[in-house]
Amino acid sequence: MSQLHTFITLRILTLCTFFIIGSAVAESTLESQSGFGLTVAESSAINLGQKLTFDSSILQEQIALNIYLPASFQQSKHYQTFPVLFVNGSHGDQFFHQITGMVKHLTSVDRMPDTLVVSLNNSGHFPQVQTNGMWRASTLNAYGDINRYIKHLQQELFPYLRKHYNANDYRQIIGISGSSLFPLYALANKPKLFEDYMFLAASDMIGMGFSKTSTIYSDILQAFKHKNDKQPNSEKRAGLVYFVDADDDIEDDPEYQHNLAELKKGYVAQKQPAKHLVVETISNERHYDALLKGMLSFIDKVYPESLWAPKYRELIKAPGDALQNIEDYYQVLSKQYGYQIYPNADRWNSVNCLRYITRMLYENKEFQQALTVAKRWQYYLPDDVSAMLYSAKIQLAQGKKSGAKTMLEKALQLAKADNEIKDIKALLASVAG
Repeated sequence: MSQLHTFITLRILTLCTFFIIGSAVAESTLESQSGFGLTVAESSAINLGQKLTFDSSILQEQIALNIYLPASFQQSKHYQTFPVLFVNGSHGDQFFHQITGMVKHLTSVDRMPDTLVVSLNNSGHFPQVQTNGMWRASTLNAYGDINRYIKHLQQELFPYLRKHYNANDYRQIIGISGSSLFPLYALANKPKLFEDYMFLAASDMIGMGFSKTSTIYSDILQAFKHKNDKQPNSEKRAGLVYFVDADDDIEDDPEYQHNLAELKKGYVAQKQPAKHLVVETISNERHYDALLKGMLSFIDKVYPESLWAPKYRELIKAPGDALQNIEDYYQVLSKQYGYQIYPNADRWNSVNCLRYITRMLYENKEFQQALTVAKRWQYYLPDDVSAMLYSAKIQLAQGKKSGAKTMLEKALQLAKADNEIKDIKALLASVAG
C-alpha cells in the first residue's frame, strides 16, 4: 500500500470532546444560579483542546488522541509551522491540561516556540519486556506490534498533523511512569523519531530489557553512538534526553540509582554522543507531583532563556536595519533547531515584538525603518487593525497621503472597537483636509 493511499485512508471518525476548565457544569445550570447580589448573566466553555478518534489502516484499529493548538495558530498558520510535543499514553491523557497550560504560558512569554501538544492516548506499542526484578512480574507482555505502530506514526499520523495542523519535523515526546515504554523503545531503536525525550519516573524501567541479553539503558547507550545525519560543523543542536525523578521515588531504591548511574557512566565515556543526556532529581516531591517542575527544567534545557527571550530593543541597537537585525537573530535560531523560526509579530503586554518596535521607531521619527517593520507585522497579522493604523500614521508622517488613505480605508472595513473606528475616521479626515 502506498504512503499516499495509507494517508488518505486515515479517516477522522469523530472530532469531539472539547475540554473545559473546571467541572463539567451545564450552561443552563450556571445561568440559573444567583445569590449574594450576583446572577450569572452569561456562561461559555473555555476550549483547551480536541479529542480525535481515527481509524488507522496500518494498525487496523481505532486510535484516540488529544490535540492542543497554540493561541497563534489561526493567525499564523499561513506562514508558520509548529513543533509537536507528544505525551504518551494514559498519563498523557490524564495530565493533558497541566501540560498544555504550561506550554500556553511559556509560549506567551517567549520561553519556547508556539507548539502543538498531542497526547497519544493508546499508549504506543512495545515488545515483550524482561523486568529484571524491577517489578514483581518477571515479564511484561507485548502490547500491539511495535514496528507497525512506528510505521503508523511515520506514514499516517505525522503526515496528517503536517497537512492539517502545519506540524513540522521537530518532535518531542514525554513518557511518564508506566507510559514510558514506547518512548524508551523509540529512543533505543529509532532515536531520530523524536528530537527530544523526557522521562519522568522511568528509572526502574531502564533497568528492564527489550531482550534477555541487554538492559534498556545499555540499548540507549548504543543508540547514543549513532551520530545524527548532518553535515560536518553543522550548527544544528543535539537533541536532549532528560530523565527526572522525584526524590521520594528514588532515594530509597538502590536499584533505580544503579540504573541511572550506569546510564550516566556510559554516556560520559562517549566522546561525541548523538544526543545530550541530563539526569535530575526533584527535591521534596513525589511520583507524579514532580511533573510540572520536571517539565520546567526540560523546557529550559531545550529552549534556554538566553536564546528564546531576546530583547528586541537591544537587537535594533546594532548597526544596520532594525528589521534585518531582528530577522538575522531568528535565522541563527532556525539553523540551530532545524526549522524556520519567526520574530513575534505581537505579544500581549510585551515589548519584545514587532508591534512595540514599530511604535518605538515611529516615536523616534525613524519613519522608514518603522514602516519596514510595520509591513512585516502586517504580513504576519494581515487583519490586525493596529498594524494598519501605524502604517497609515507613518506614511502620513512621510507625506504619503495616498498610501495612508488606502490603508485607513482597509482598516475601517475591519475595525470593530469604537476607539479604533474613531481614530481611523479622524485620520481619514486629516488626509481629506
